[in-house]
Amino acid sequence: LIKIIIDIKKQNKMQIGDIKFDESDENAKLGTGAFGSVYRGSADKIGPVAVKKLQREDAKLEELTAVRQLNNKHICQILDVLFDPTHCFVVMELCDCDLSAFLELNGSLSATNFDTVMQGLAVGYKALHDINIIHRDIKPANILLKYHVVVDTENAQVKIIDEVKIGDFGSSRLTDTKLNSKLIGTPMYMAPEIGASVLDNVEYDCQVDMWSIGVVLHECITGQIPFDEQALCRMFLFAANRNYQGYHMPPTFPECAEDYKKFIINSLLQLDPSKRLTPSEFYCAAVHHPKLRRSGSMSLFQRNNDQPLVLDCSKCADANQERKTFFDSTLRLILFYTAFLLST
Repeated sequence: LIKIIIDIKKQNKMQIGDIKFDESDENAKLGTGAFGSVYRGSADKIGPVAVKKLQREDAKLEELTAVRQLNNKHICQILDVLFDPTHCFVVMELCDCDLSAFLELNGSLSATNFDTVMQGLAVGYKALHDINIIHRDIKPANILLKYHVVVDTENAQVKIIDEVKIGDFGSSRLTDTKLNSKLIGTPMYMAPEIGASVLDNVEYDCQVDMWSIGVVLHECITGQIPFDEQALCRMFLFAANRNYQGYHMPPTFPECAEDYKKFIINSLLQLDPSKRLTPSEFYCAAVHHPKLRRSGSMSLFQRNNDQPLVLDCSKCADANQERKTFFDSTLRLILFYTAFLLST
């Protein structure tokens, strides 16, 4: 994974191993973040690539190693990680653009593109969650896209998103090796409990990423983020005090927004982290499209419409039942052999 290399500089043109990119070419710069800049480059055996240059001490080796081992089309593939004495260079697959640039040009997303983005985020984030990665900076600029262009009936060019990939793991953490109480992320997409960690220093978990995904999806469907700076500051205080009563959901959605999509976004933007959709529930909602039902008990004569809606997925229920049946069978077998040994 790690190669110690010699950095060759010629008028800001860099060659690291077989990777080449030009820092002086503004057209080659794809973006700049808190930890470094990303450039369009080339690799002899691969072709066009994206190269992120960051300070060596900022490299998250454990996280990069874990992500690199993933084989998921919704995670931006890390091709190599190279070092010189002072810098780290993360070589990644090159995409067409990021979601931020796509939204800037197109405003909100069409229903088809929205579904593609939502499903891509659900599948990609579940893969990260399965290896105990918290991203901590999910935002449109860190969601990479590949698309194609078609001509509609009015002879206008329309971009259709083909692939959605979660990228930039500079803020990520392995949940089983690190404490997560650090203020990190992009404020407008930051979960309230991260902001509140400045006041109470309490740990947070993967639910912070569920909030960020909710903000991203709200922006995709409405063209704007759901909360301004004042609302965010109030939510930070609510979260620090564990006071969830004064919280108000985002403004109304456009009339064309489907109820199911509004349910998912509102379920991700719950101030109380324990009431947000979990990564598995978000995956279920985005991929399985289950029916919704009211939680709690229901009478044959009266339906309690005050109860919140919950997912009612037969696929997840079948999987849970299979696991329960296997567990019960194993437990019965253990008890049988224990009783047999005690009787002899």
